[in-house]
Amino acid sequence: MEYIFTFLASTFLLFIAQHSKKRISIIFNSCGILCLILLAGLRKQTVGTDVLYYGKPVFEAAYNVNTIKDFINLASLYSIEYGYLFLNLIIQKLGLNLQALLIIISIVTITFTYKTVSLIPYKHKWELMLIFDLIFFNQSLNNLRQFMAMSIILYTFAKFLFTEHKYTVFYVIMAILLHQSAVISIVFFFMLYIYKSDFVSKLRFMIYAAIIAIQVLFYYLLSFISSIGFWGQKYAGHLFESLASGVDFVGYKCILEFFPLIIILILTIKTKKIKFVETDIAFKMLFVFLLISICFNVVYRGEFIERILWYIDYIAFLIGIPYFMNKLQKNIKSFYFIKIYTFISFSGYWFINYIIQKSCETYPYSFFWM
Repeated sequence: MEYIFTFLASTFLLFIAQHSKKRISIIFNSCGILCLILLAGLRKQTVGTDVLYYGKPVFEAAYNVNTIKDFINLASLYSIEYGYLFLNLIIQKLGLNLQALLIIISIVTITFTYKTVSLIPYKHKWELMLIFDLIFFNQSLNNLRQFMAMSIILYTFAKFLFTEHKYTVFYVIMAILLHQSAVISIVFFFMLYIYKSDFVSKLRFMIYAAIIAIQVLFYYLLSFISSIGFWGQKYAGHLFESLASGVDFVGYKCILEFFPLIIILILTIKTKKIKFVETDIAFKMLFVFLLISICFNVVYRGEFIERILWYIDYIAFLIGIPYFMNKLQKNIKSFYFIKIYTFISFSGYWFINYIIQKSCETYPYSFFWM
């Protein structure tokens, strides 16, 4: 009940903000985002598997860190990135507790996600935050470090794609310091850089093909990276476990989460006015991301594969869907049909995945004082 009430309240406030004057809209936008931050930050420590798995142990162990050697040893012991551990230390030095850490993590994750949404050239921003609520919010309560890193990469990707690439390197390094998986974003930004560069056509085509091949075979590439020690052994274990699991067709996840993406792609391709224009960088990039997201989520399972796919999914769902929705706006019937179908489907996914199956142990929800 807490989730539904908060999602509805946040969506309503963001909707009101969209139809208000600038000063008033700032207030409503802030309140809409604050609803999500408070729901995430004020939760009990039993909400979200990783809070008790490493969140609380690392925070308590950080009290014993007095030297740089202690810092490095603790990071190695828990396979925790230096950036995340440093955040724990800052909160402790300020005399705050674990609840403050959860609030700060939720502020980083949700604020960067909303900043991304504000950059996307799509009128109905509240719809994009509702997609985040239904697909990613509960997952973010579990994967503390990775969702901070993902939200920063998402924001950086949107800036690179739609506005500028200033501070890209800084944001990528910050994300990697929070979670090692953010290394995969280097491939994304290299791909964007190539798309924006002026190479000879044949060379450009060869580079496109190579980059797509790298993404399709990215887990083999990462297995090599882990074997030479660049990637943590913990993630290497997840990788080989994922490869050993083989093909696994997903069922409800495929139908509820990815059929809307498939329909969006089909409708977009069928729209005669839309062409694969060479200069339309965003179209080509997001088309590839949606396609990869659909293919790999339907076929491959396993913790490591899913962790890497979350980056692609984050971009595909929060940047790709609105971008292609804009392409369909002139086709009124298709536009409203896919919007209604998408939100019904995503709502079903959220209910089955997080409420019935209790994925990530985020249900039932409790506030920390209960």
